[in-house]
Amino acid sequence: MQRTTHWPSPNWLETTGFSSGDHHHGIDVGGDYYGGSSSMNVKEDQDQPMMGGDDDKTSQHKMGNRRREHDSIHIQLCEAATRGDWKAAEEIEKKSKGILSEVISKDRKETALHIATRFNKAAFVEKLIKYKLTQTDLEAKNIYGNTALCIAATSGAVDIAELMFRKHNDLVLTRGSANATPVLIAARYKHSHMVSFLLKSMNKIVQKMEISEQMELLLSAIASDHYDIAFLIIEWNKSLALIRDSNDYTPLHIMARKSNGTIGTKNNPTKWQSSINKC
Repeated sequence: MQRTTHWPSPNWLETTGFSSGDHHHGIDVGGDYYGGSSSMNVKEDQDQPMMGGDDDKTSQHKMGNRRREHDSIHIQLCEAATRGDWKAAEEIEKKSKGILSEVISKDRKETALHIATRFNKAAFVEKLIKYKLTQTDLEAKNIYGNTALCIAATSGAVDIAELMFRKHNDLVLTRGSANATPVLIAARYKHSHMVSFLLKSMNKIVQKMEISEQMELLLSAIASDHYDIAFLIIEWNKSLALIRDSNDYTPLHIMARKSNGTIGTKNNPTKWQSSINKC
């Protein structure tokens, strides 16, 4: 029995909250903007509603003071996370227990883990995960529905992804915005090393991933002309190569039509072409 599938939406990047080519060099905290130095930060272009404030209506003055003090601590931790300053973060945590797992970015609703990951501060993330965070903390999502692992997937930060995976294996299957898994996000951004790592990680729990999503991942790699990633996916699950779409094409046929003969030759076929000849 032949299976049919469909190409993923061409507007996938727009619907995830990530924008291809946009590099976000700062974080909004309480309406203020803090710059960073990482070139891999990814902007999530959506409206960013503010979080609610203190509901205590008995004393506006006291409420305002508490809010300013609370916001000040959050801003300090945000700055520490963007710099990767673990000592500063520890000092802040001594004054405000539990803050390292709290939402500290009002606009994005992000924790220190999200922010440090966005700024590619691997050493900071390592200490945060090792000493302060639970598996549940790693599952925290920002306003766009993305975990810190989803953010790592956009930048190809494999070292950070490995830290998260060691702490929480099932995190690789936790979906982000647009219902995309981290490996699909990584494929869209053409991070082959990240895709390879995530696929190997997911292989241990592959039974939890639906065939439809495996196909979406493969077709996304083909659609973005990233054939090395597509081949990794086929190697991971060879049966995907023979699934046919509504036009009776397999992923290998589609790839061959798109490549226009630019990969391999008749006398020196690639692994892809060798596979196609067997279909």
